[in-house]
Amino acid sequence: MYLIYHSNTRIARDIASKIHKQFENLKIPFLQSDEINNDSDIIISIGDDHHFLNTFQSANDKPVFCIGIGGTVLSDVNPHNYTKYLDYIIDGKYFIQKKSRIKIGSNEALNDILIFPPKSGSILQFTVRINGSEIYTDSSDGVILSTPTGSTAYNLSAGGSAIIGDPPVFSLVSANSIKKQKPLIVDDKSIISIRIHDHAVAIIDGLQRIPLESEAVIQKSEPIQLIRCKHDFDVYTQINKVEDSILRIKTHGLSPAQKFIFKMLSKGPMTQKELIYITTLPARTVREALITLENKQIIDKTPYAQDIRQSVYKIV
Repeated sequence: MYLIYHSNTRIARDIASKIHKQFENLKIPFLQSDEINNDSDIIISIGDDHHFLNTFQSANDKPVFCIGIGGTVLSDVNPHNYTKYLDYIIDGKYFIQKKSRIKIGSNEALNDILIFPPKSGSILQFTVRINGSEIYTDSSDGVILSTPTGSTAYNLSAGGSAIIGDPPVFSLVSANSIKKQKPLIVDDKSIISIRIHDHAVAIIDGLQRIPLESEAVIQKSEPIQLIRCKHDFDVYTQINKVEDSILRIKTHGLSPAQKFIFKMLSKGPMTQKELIYITTLPARTVREALITLENKQIIDKTPYAQDIRQSVYKIV
């Protein structure tokens, strides 16, 4: 029995309607519902990564086939190629890829669990223990605990490592650590305790917020089951595709020179002089491109520490 579970977008509804008709014609038993129930064997989830995370929260041990709308990291199946992969699944030509999760209490996360102060701009004071042994005490913006799947998200931007493949480990990062604590890679059989010196909140995959008063205990949970139809799926290639999609959206309507400046700034912050030198564009062209990008809030500028007459430009 299949369950068709889609987000509330026009494209997702259209795909769900087409699958509905295909299953009816083939006399394949299915359900179409706004909620995930236990009557299905395979869940077909249609939406973006946020919708997929919601699906996994309720899927329990059900295998999930994800059809991505827009740029998605968890699936390379999209509105243009889903029919081919759906035929594979109907014919049984697929395999199950298990993705590890972590949990705090009964709340499970596929990507990450963030432990942060309840008020933004505050500092979290905490002690990290692993399997009962104290590792360090620190003050920082918060703690990020991520799975290999989530390691390329907030974890990576906060200085953690991208975990290649799906090894049995977790990542622990103290975000903007005052004591300059280094990121940790922890065996996924470990029990991680974050003892909080004040109040905090735990944010589960960006979907749930749980108040914490004294201690958060994070440990391995049951994995999700993701349906794949080919063995060469690479999440890092998929991330690059998503970033390229975002790049196209951000640069839509810009002139070639403005796109070129944007591309150079995607490599890192630069001054106007550096951009003129690297691009070999006329100074006026670079200056006007920077003004346009700044007016569109695509980039911003900060004073250059080594020369206050110059500014450093970077992508927002």
